Amino acid sequence: MLCIVLCLCGCSALTTKNNITNLLSAPKQNENESSIVAAIEDYLGEDISLKYSKNQGYTAPVQLIDIDFDDVQEAVVFYYAPNKGANIRFALLARKDGKWNIVADKEGLGTEVFYFDTIVLPYVYGRQITVGYQSANIDENFFVTYFTDKNIQLPDYAESCRHIVTGDMTGNGYSDVILAKVSSYGNVSLNILSFTEDLSFESVGVKNLKYTNIELAQLVVDYLRDGRRAVFADYTDTHNRMHTEVYALENGRMVPCLTDGIVTNIWEHEPVIASRDIDNDGYLETATVIQPQTPEEVPSFKYIQWSDRTSAEQQEICYGVFDVRENIFMAIPDQWRDTVYTKALDNGFEIKNIETDETMVKLVEIESADNVESGAYSYTVYIGTRLWHLECSTDMNMTQVEYVYKGITDFD
Repeated sequence: MLCIVLCLCGCSALTTKNNITNLLSAPKQNENESSIVAAIEDYLGEDISLKYSKNQGYTAPVQLIDIDFDDVQEAVVFYYAPNKGANIRFALLARKDGKWNIVADKEGLGTEVFYFDTIVLPYVYGRQITVGYQSANIDENFFVTYFTDKNIQLPDYAESCRHIVTGDMTGNGYSDVILAKVSSYGNVSLNILSFTEDLSFESVGVKNLKYTNIELAQLVVDYLRDGRRAVFADYTDTHNRMHTEVYALENGRMVPCLTDGIVTNIWEHEPVIASRDIDNDGYLETATVIQPQTPEEVPSFKYIQWSDRTSAEQQEICYGVFDVRENIFMAIPDQWRDTVYTKALDNGFEIKNIETDETMVKLVEIESADNVESGAYSYTVYIGTRLWHLECSTDMNMTQVEYVYKGITDFD
């Protein structure tokens, strides 16, 4: 049995509509989940409601995780109990002799979970549990690490923050914690915490983001092409501008990785076009917004250049059209740049040649693939959860057709 001391604190969620975590009612339980729920209900003496997140580290109401590396999985559960207050609760269970048993059960200090991860730290054994909690109408939130090493009794570590992400920034093969913190003056700083042989977290790098009074849209740790790990911070300010800053840790300093230091775009829409691996090559790219070619396009369409700007020389990855109504990006051949415009349709859009007005690409949402012609230039394609019909001009070569077909991205 694990010997874990668990208590809950919370850490701030991102406030854009696409990043605030909504804890949803659990789907129909399988047999294993039912037995875990029964163990918690027997322990509490009342029914519970499982909760889970779609996009913040756990995608099912019950997570089965081998916490102590013994090849036996424990259960991590977030839930609400009607008679235990409004806050979310956390339970950790271990299975013994075919029965689930409560190892720890605690009430959280927040109503929602916006971040969850298990991390491996030096000097302690097993996977440690990191959780971020938030509460409605409360600005201050917290990040918590729960230590699970049964041979070393360590108190939980908690610290206030705006957002949290974990990743190996120091290059020692273990996880670090990166917190975004907000000062009373509106400054947002990135603070890297590394676990030391003193069995505590210490700050190994701090950097203030350039602008104040901002909304973080995304905080991600990922590899750069030169092998370094870096933290990507995408955020918006109060002037309809979107910014991206990227930093690596070198000799105790957080150094900028973007060739221009910071990327800034005018962007008044949701979602934010945050850094992403737009071409699925394993590296994140940043966006540059280019104004539409014709005035009638302005309300609905933006042209975007995705580039790797972390290399010594900027690498342009792909260029295309973003439909702000549908939150869909379509990559188009680079040779079409400045030669096409985009026309809105009731249920999609078409890209037309400026000189000939010929339709080069047409994308229309459909309810069913029945009676929709498919062939070398005509396809049905799922974008997210919606079904669309893509029709390409026969003047396009098949390399261009394939490029467009594979280059459609859903931003919802």
